[in-house]
Amino acid sequence: MTESERSTGPRAHCVADADGGLAFELGLSGAAGGQAVLLLQRRRGRATDEVRLPLAETSPGRLRAELPVDTVLREGRWDAYLVLGEDAPVRMLPGMNDLRTLLGRVPGKGEDHLRVRIPYPTKDGHLAVRAWQRSPHAEAGELYIGEDRLTFKGRLFGAGFDDGAYLEVDPRGSDEPSPRAEVVVDGDEFTATVPYRVLMPGLWDLRLRPSGARGPRVRVGRLLDDVADKKPVFTYPALRVTGEYGPVDAEPYYTVDNDLSVKVTARADGSEGS
Repeated sequence: MTESERSTGPRAHCVADADGGLAFELGLSGAAGGQAVLLLQRRRGRATDEVRLPLAETSPGRLRAELPVDTVLREGRWDAYLVLGEDAPVRMLPGMNDLRTLLGRVPGKGEDHLRVRIPYPTKDGHLAVRAWQRSPHAEAGELYIGEDRLTFKGRLFGAGFDDGAYLEVDPRGSDEPSPRAEVVVDGDEFTATVPYRVLMPGLWDLRLRPSGARGPRVRVGRLLDDVADKKPVFTYPALRVTGEYGPVDAEPYYTVDNDLSVKVTARADGSEGS
């Protein structure tokens, strides 16, 4: 590794395969396969939260590491490092990404967990991987903002629907009962409608109950694309609604974990909406 590479950090290009695995490719002066390792460490994780991927030489000065989709990464953010022999780990820089296969990816029916990994640049300019591992999982599709409600389509992975399926609209940080929202099921796909008029001011997390009250509570999120942080990218209009708790503004949003929620804010001016 040259002095420039050591001071700024090596740069890795990431390629996603159709199954959701990742390949890391980098050029490194003077490095040979067998002495180089790509280290992934989970941020704010335990000491054991690390994965070491051997870097194999594909041509002189070119190295490649594979992260198969069945490799277990706990949900969170994993920082990428290069380790050469006994040298201290060096943070890696992001290169060009080819993540086209992540768009519209449909996990195989035999997968025991939905595993998603999306490389991204951190705020300080280094390479990291955002990882999710869920079973079951409810994937949100298109959102439709109605006159006084949110309607969205979705797909369920890792479980099936039974009679009595519904959407639980869960008030975050509150012991108040969770309203139930209507769900229309078509195979493994569903359409859910959240009425804003019954929601008090606060944050509301959406959980699918595919088997009714006795079955799993499945967090609704959007994971199957190439956007690691959806909160600043996917934004939706707030609606002025007058319901059971007076005039409010209600809007859907994605959390920092790419889960779907609804924010309801009391209108300070008291003006009424629809």
